[in-house]
Amino acid sequence: MTQATFSLPEVHARWAYSEIADGVFSRRYDRKPRIDELRAQRAAGRAFAELSAADRYALALLCTLARLNLMVFNAGVEKFRVVDLTRTDLGCLLVPPMISPELQKFMPFEDFMASLPPTSPGDARNIAANPARYRPAREPLTIGRYFEHCVLLDGYRRAANFWKSAPAKATLKAFVPA
Repeated sequence: MTQATFSLPEVHARWAYSEIADGVFSRRYDRKPRIDELRAQRAAGRAFAELSAADRYALALLCTLARLNLMVFNAGVEKFRVVDLTRTDLGCLLVPPMISPELQKFMPFEDFMASLPPTSPGDARNIAANPARYRPAREPLTIGRYFEHCVLLDGYRRAANFWKSAPAKATLKAFVPA
């Protein structure tokens, strides 16, 4: 049995769709082509699976434009597969320095979560722990590559919520390079 794979443009389209309407970085999509139409679909609750091929292509392009500084971590990646990450797996993912103004170098997600209080109110580390209200994320995280290391690209709020509130044996879905 072969495991399903997802193309790089599809993963980018999903990434954009997860943050265009109300994400911390939604403003990066402002004044981009077709953004009002795509945001309206998202706000109306239209599922990603219901989007047209043209909508998905537009979203993939928008993701590349809005997140250009992270695209380097997809160099050479053509396909992704979905895996379940444990807390240990998540803690080992690298956080690139461009994620937060106070980062000077790559650091493991575990250290990132334990680092100095963030200076930005929108920083994912500001999420309060709430194990009683924890719900698994709907969308997988997006993981890229930096040489042989896995780098967390998208889903910091989902990852922080999982880190702080998920049960010990829980897992978190992630797109990883195939």
